[in-house]
Amino acid sequence: MAALSLVTDLVSEHDTLSQLLWRHQEALVAHNWARAARLIASYRQRLLHCIYLEEESFLSYCVENGISGRWSNSCISDHRRLDRMLRDVMTDLAVARRRGVTNQAVVMLIDKEKTMKTLFDRHLQREDEALVTAFGSTVPDELRDRYERAHGRMESRKPGRAG
Repeated sequence: MAALSLVTDLVSEHDTLSQLLWRHQEALVAHNWARAARLIASYRQRLLHCIYLEEESFLSYCVENGISGRWSNSCISDHRRLDRMLRDVMTDLAVARRRGVTNQAVVMLIDKEKTMKTLFDRHLQREDEALVTAFGSTVPDELRDRYERAHGRMESRKPGRAG
């Protein structure tokens, strides 16, 4: 695997998450329930992937090197809240699909997702500030190596790959 840029990869992952949520909401508005369910499931899979990479590389490195500050706890708390909110959205969509999705249900789902998106955006802002505060423009080699190892472990877990 080519050398990865931690910051570029995280930004790319976050952009992918935003695009998946947007496409999911478009499917909701178009009343394409199966597509909406598939997209939100993909969103959760990507979110968990991103959380794993952040916690196994960036956060663990910062905690071990005494540069975490209080943002590391809030970052982990955000991760748990985002996953919990997302599971609630997925459950609500599944229930709505069984009962027959109404326009009211779509609006309620999008409203919940807006709250989740707001938390996600604030999380990204805090994360960006933490990266800049902790490292400036240079990511230490050890952190980059941790990230690449975590990324490699995630890649080996994908279906159809050895590992």
